[in-house]
Amino acid sequence: MPAQLTSFVGRERELAEIGRLLGSSRLVTLSGPGGSGKTRLALHVAGEVLHRFREGVWLADLAPLADAALVATTVASALGVREDAGRSMIDALIDAVRDRNLLVVIDNCEHVIDTVAKVADALLRSCPAVELLATSREPLGISGEHVYRVPSLHVPDADEADLNVLVASDAVRLFAERVAQHKAGYALDSVNAPTIARVCRRLDGIPLAIELGAAKLRSISLDEIETRLDQRFRLLTGGVRTALPRQQTLQALIDWSWDLLTKAEQLVLARLGVFAGSWDLEAAEVVACGAGIEAWEVLDLLGALVDKSLVQTDDTSGTVRYRLLETVRDYSNAKLAERGEDEPRATKARHRSHYLVLAESAAPHLISDGQTEWLDRLELDHDNFRTALAYSLIDSDPEPGMRLAIALQWFWQFRVPAVEGAEILTLLLDRPDTQTPTVMRGRALAVLAALLIESSNARAGSSRGDELLAISRAQGDRNLEAQALTVLSWACFRLGNFVDALALADEGLAAARLVGDIDLTTRLLNARGIVLGLRGENSGARACFQEARDLCRQTGNGIRVTALLNNRGYFALAAGELDAARADLSEALSIALASHDPVSANACCNLGLVECVDGNLIAARSLFTQALSTARHSGDQNQAAFDIFGLALTTADPEHAAMIHGAADALFDQQGDSYEPVEAELREADHTRIREQLGADAFDAAYQTGRNLRRDEAIALALQ
Repeated sequence: MPAQLTSFVGRERELAEIGRLLGSSRLVTLSGPGGSGKTRLALHVAGEVLHRFREGVWLADLAPLADAALVATTVASALGVREDAGRSMIDALIDAVRDRNLLVVIDNCEHVIDTVAKVADALLRSCPAVELLATSREPLGISGEHVYRVPSLHVPDADEADLNVLVASDAVRLFAERVAQHKAGYALDSVNAPTIARVCRRLDGIPLAIELGAAKLRSISLDEIETRLDQRFRLLTGGVRTALPRQQTLQALIDWSWDLLTKAEQLVLARLGVFAGSWDLEAAEVVACGAGIEAWEVLDLLGALVDKSLVQTDDTSGTVRYRLLETVRDYSNAKLAERGEDEPRATKARHRSHYLVLAESAAPHLISDGQTEWLDRLELDHDNFRTALAYSLIDSDPEPGMRLAIALQWFWQFRVPAVEGAEILTLLLDRPDTQTPTVMRGRALAVLAALLIESSNARAGSSRGDELLAISRAQGDRNLEAQALTVLSWACFRLGNFVDALALADEGLAAARLVGDIDLTTRLLNARGIVLGLRGENSGARACFQEARDLCRQTGNGIRVTALLNNRGYFALAAGELDAARADLSEALSIALASHDPVSANACCNLGLVECVDGNLIAARSLFTQALSTARHSGDQNQAAFDIFGLALTTADPEHAAMIHGAADALFDQQGDSYEPVEAELREADHTRIREQLGADAFDAAYQTGRNLRRDEAIALALQ
């Protein structure tokens, strides 16, 4: 076995698993994409199991072979077996090792795999004490083989900031150790570790890519490496001179795998690059077919690409999802572009068409029975929807993109930050070719207005609502008119104009009932109930919430039920009915958590207010912290401000509390929001208490310090 000149980093779990497999199977094949470290892992495993084999471990490296006929000769040569005139090399090899107890590592099999499979099969059948450990980008495909898919090195999560976690990552450690070979004394610290983690994540945890990246620090900075990763094939060059040519650059590494594919496999892989994130078989059959490929061929071609480690698979709840490593995706997109303009355009159009069908099929279910299951289904393809919409922004026909955005309304409102959908729709609706006041534009305006209001931009939402109302009346479309009145009512409410909000809700409610739109009816009842509650008309508010809840339960809109319970609980709190408030808010929180509904942050925060008013400050702080975590994840900045305010109420140190109050007030001012009645009353009382403890001057100084904090600093302060 060759001596290793660099350290072996991590892979403890893989070493243990492969070691166990060698104890139960006579042929283990380490399969994985190029550069994933199969050879190095095999050699390290072989060294650790050497003691199991009386006559040792032997390496047959097939990488230099250009002629498959030399496979048996290469294996025999590695074992010291000479050619015997008049006999085949495989027969001579079998006779030489028939009764010997040894392990043969057959490395780099993919380019001569058919012949390797025959040689391996013959050895296993005729030599009962011989075991084989092979490395290949695809399995040998013979009886008795156990395939071990070599994973990429572990990389930290995208939002991981803990230095201890970053330093424990195999990928980050490998990068740092290889840099240290070129820069004496280089070590991981709180400054470089997060950047190294991002680089390793972008490189998919592929060991060879990481080593090539680390070597670049001889000539450019770490930040420059991260910035230039969009041009990774130009950047990651200059590997070890004595390595095989395909291991000296990232481009050559992927070229080697590409050249081993059939023409049909190459075409399918190029088309699969259009996917973002993961996809399922149905999507692949739509996107990968076309000129040169029939839909029925895709399954086998996709399976071949999986076997050759160019497509990865994940089994989620019994459903297989496919994905490309980012490096392979970039390569595939480049290959697709090489085919001219028509091929990429046609592939992207098929991709969008598939996800438009999916979104429009899901849309009615998102506000009825099965909404959680459908939302979960759409969430799997969130990145693909983004890609389809991005293509729609440059496509000559805007209608498919507008239809897709309209269909995704409730996905954006229930699962994804509303601002994401608002930004896309704004770009679509501001195109010169979408300005005609059609029903389609009106439907898109209705979604955009709702998303703008949801993302704390009520003035912009109101402006879009005015245009929508004009279109609906010009078209004589009563349903569209009811939608316009709905968003305008919500906009007035968010802007503090309760009189107009109530009038618009009443007018919209009559229109929604007339056209029989249950969803609009429940939204308007909810708006009406909130306004009545804020005016102190609790019985009228409860009646609105109750009717809306009954309608939602009939249709199966559980997420809307959550919002209604949350609102009813809040106004019970405002009325001092703590037990009723706690019951409604606890039920709302339970439903929201079960359906992964971001409104859980609001229910959690309101429940924290109940505990705060009831004097249970430890429980309240836990709830506010949980609410803030959810709001940050969903991007709900308005809710985050309420959560920070709640944490101020539970902070014992008066100076610290004054700073958090200042930070919360500044966030509300920046967003154009105001405190609700319960919060306003609690805020006034807490300010008075803290001012008495600190004195007016000290309070004002601490409060102003908090107002000057950035959002991230305010969050960190509140969570201390």
